[in-house]
Amino acid sequence: MISAATDLQSQLRGFACGVVDFVSKPTLEPVLMARVRLHLEMSRIRLELEQSEARYRMLAENTSDIIWSMDPHCWRYTYVSPSCSSLLGYLPEELLQEPIDAFLTPDCRQQVQRLVGDKLAEIAFGTCYDLTLAAEVEVCCKGGGTVWMEVNATVLTEADGRVTGLVGVSRDITARRQAEVALRELQSQLLQQEKMASIGQLAAGIAHEINNPMGFINSNLCTLVKYIEKFDRYLQAQDELLQQCAADEGRQEIAALRKTLKLDYVQRDIHALLDESLEGAQRVMKIVQDLKTFSHGDTGLMEPTDINACLDSTINIIWNQIKYVADLVRDYGELPRVTCNQQQLGQVFLNLLVNASHAIKAKGEQQGVVTVSTWADHEAIYAAVTDSGCGMPEELQRRIFEPFFTTKEVGKGTGLGLSISQEIIKKHGGELSVKSTPGSGTTFTVRLPLEAKSFNAG
Repeated sequence: MISAATDLQSQLRGFACGVVDFVSKPTLEPVLMARVRLHLEMSRIRLELEQSEARYRMLAENTSDIIWSMDPHCWRYTYVSPSCSSLLGYLPEELLQEPIDAFLTPDCRQQVQRLVGDKLAEIAFGTCYDLTLAAEVEVCCKGGGTVWMEVNATVLTEADGRVTGLVGVSRDITARRQAEVALRELQSQLLQQEKMASIGQLAAGIAHEINNPMGFINSNLCTLVKYIEKFDRYLQAQDELLQQCAADEGRQEIAALRKTLKLDYVQRDIHALLDESLEGAQRVMKIVQDLKTFSHGDTGLMEPTDINACLDSTINIIWNQIKYVADLVRDYGELPRVTCNQQQLGQVFLNLLVNASHAIKAKGEQQGVVTVSTWADHEAIYAAVTDSGCGMPEELQRRIFEPFFTTKEVGKGTGLGLSISQEIIKKHGGELSVKSTPGSGTTFTVRLPLEAKSFNAG
């Protein structure tokens, strides 16, 4: 404004009305033009700043990542981009109202506090040469659940080193983390397969080294049983002849000696000893055979299989884990053979039996019950594993077959066992279902079609 008014009050009223500068009369034209050029340049710079800010705001508000700034002194966000709504379910203003701690899991909360605290301490002591921060944190969603975020941030400081804030970008890496877990699980499975292949070779050697002498023992015991039966017949005939021929005195001496040597007891007990020895020898041979069958490398071979025998082999392998927590009841029906991959089904049954024993442990019963049942109809055969454990509510039953979903403590399970088992049964053209009542127990049922379909169980 060009004005003859030079008093302070007039100028203040002018500024209040939107005047940006005063040029008092009289003034020289060069001065006036210089002031005009200055204000035009300031207007241009202001416009460029507004346009630049609009561009950056558009980028921030349309990226899928969350862009944010925070005040580390009060531990609150000062800005959060709108993408937080789609990733976390929170509106930006909701995130601004609470401390950042409220949106982190307890473990990650301590991790972030330690990371930021250490960086601020380095800056305060003048030993910080890198103002950037990076971390992977687990963030709580509004509707429940969590997502993993990769966070990259930079500390903002004044020239004197005073911290004024943090700015950063958070990117959803949940899928990547799940892929990493799946990769580790696959690597673990590969290692397990290599171990099982080695065990299979070892079992084959054990079977050869044990089965040969056990074969001799079993054969000799069977022969010994026949020999003892012959001695029994001979002794019985001898007793009858002695009763007829020997004098009374001789019969009494023989009877006394028989009593002293406890031959009647020995004659009865020797049969029991032979029966127990035969049973033990046959059990050793069966265990070795089951170990060899179960640990045999998976060739993907589909062949007619006795499901009852497959269950028995799996039970023999895991029996030591079950017997201390539960009584086992076998309720087998008559089943036709079904074409399947025996090694893969053994893996499914093993997983179901392990879960049953864990459920009983979780309930805290001294001795629960695990029931293994099989039956068939005109379309399929069925195998069910029922436990008297803690059971599960309906919402868990709906999610129990999801990959990476687990009700166990961190580090106690990957959440892949039932998912893999269901996938195996699906590849066989069958179904794996669950029924459970909280506090009463759970039943997992495997259904396999009688007629083999065109599928690959490899």
